[in-house]
Amino acid sequence: MARALLAALIAVATCTTADATTWRVPGDFDTIQEAVTAAAFHDTVLLNDQTFMGEGNRDIDFGGKPVIVRSEGGDPRSCVIDASGGEHALVFGSHETIQTLVEGVTLTGATAGGAVSFTNSQGTIRNCVIRGCVSCAVKCYQGSPQLVDCRFEDNTRSGLAAAVMDCAYDCSPTLDNCTVLGNEGEWLFHMTQTSNPALTNCTIAANTCNCVFSTYRSQADLERCIIAFNSGATVLSGEGTTIECCDIYEDDPGGVLDQMGCCGNFSLDPMFCDAAAGDLRIYDVSPCAAPGNPDCGLIGSSDVGCQMTPIEALTWGVLKDLYRR
Repeated sequence: MARALLAALIAVATCTTADATTWRVPGDFDTIQEAVTAAAFHDTVLLNDQTFMGEGNRDIDFGGKPVIVRSEGGDPRSCVIDASGGEHALVFGSHETIQTLVEGVTLTGATAGGAVSFTNSQGTIRNCVIRGCVSCAVKCYQGSPQLVDCRFEDNTRSGLAAAVMDCAYDCSPTLDNCTVLGNEGEWLFHMTQTSNPALTNCTIAANTCNCVFSTYRSQADLERCIIAFNSGATVLSGEGTTIECCDIYEDDPGGVLDQMGCCGNFSLDPMFCDAAAGDLRIYDVSPCAAPGNPDCGLIGSSDVGCQMTPIEALTWGVLKDLYRR
């Protein structure tokens, strides 16, 4: 009986994949919203590498469908959804699951309510850049979205508000291998009313804020993350908050002070290759590189990308040899 049920499930999954259609924008449809509205479950909406603006290319509502929206080239810098003139770039508000996927695009220009809005929904954002918004990058209300390999940069928010993520009422987003760089606001992350974000292998660096994490009746879980060179305190509170294998450097640790020096946490220069240029890869001798952390492995969102140049010891004999050459 169990084998028959498994075979039936595999057959359904195979049929679903085989029946999926790819719709091109532009081509089959003029706007992204037209394509998403027409798409059947598990269809793919393939975006040309260009900038999409205007009605039908902002406030894109998935309507609860498990569809995939991705760029043709896979490089988010080449495919941009500009939400200028609207509130959001993307809207997940009809009980979407993690099967609703957006991949390989840049989201920008949002002015209110978050570039991406999740309400009672999940959804997956992968290999995307969210930048240049004057609202929070992600707004989450009773949702559990997944953000993987994403980059949040140059988002600004005025007043008592979060520049990167605002979570309320049982919101439990997960961020894996994400980078948060050059954002500005009172807070970067704001969690209220039993929210519980989980960050794994993320790098949060060179942001301007009074507080990286602000929590009220909420908690957060950080594992193998770098938090460095931000202007404000790190401050995490809430019963159940866990911080493991994290490097918190040149930030006022605030509420995490009691977890420094334990659980694999430390405070050392992560040694970015070129933070000023936005390159948050690390030197081979970084304390966050995997070889230096047998118990934790790689810490942060980026692996080794540069090597420390060895310096030869100069003696009088070496100097004379150099002169003879």
